[in-house]
Amino acid sequence: MEYLKFKDYYNENTPYLKLLGIVLEDVGEGFSVGRMVTDGLGNLNETVHGGAIFSFADSICGAAAKSMGSATTTLEGKINYISPGNLGGGDLICSAKVVHCGRKTVVVQCDISQEERLVATCLFTMFRFDRPAM
Repeated sequence: MEYLKFKDYYNENTPYLKLLGIVLEDVGEGFSVGRMVTDGLGNLNETVHGGAIFSFADSICGAAAKSMGSATTTLEGKINYISPGNLGGGDLICSAKVVHCGRKTVVVQCDISQEERLVATCLFTMFRFDRPAM
């Protein structure tokens, strides 16, 4: 897989990423890194909405899963919120890595941080389709 082309393709052809201010910044075999701007993603507690954080994790873990060569979709996801994402506290960073790649599933773990503070940790299981990721 040509990772630079995949990164550009993923960023340009996923409207949901643009809606949430998510950018896939780096991807290679078995890993991905993304950034999410927090402006406009607040909740009534004046912190980053948990649903936005979950979507961010799902999107960046999806890129890591796809880096293994196959198109994928999420089968399940689990998130542990550790601390709130602060509005105006800097962008959120998601670092994802593949922990298992089988014939039919990929398991990906990620951590989301904001200015070196852990915000959430997640685990996703992705289904692998019998077609290329791109």
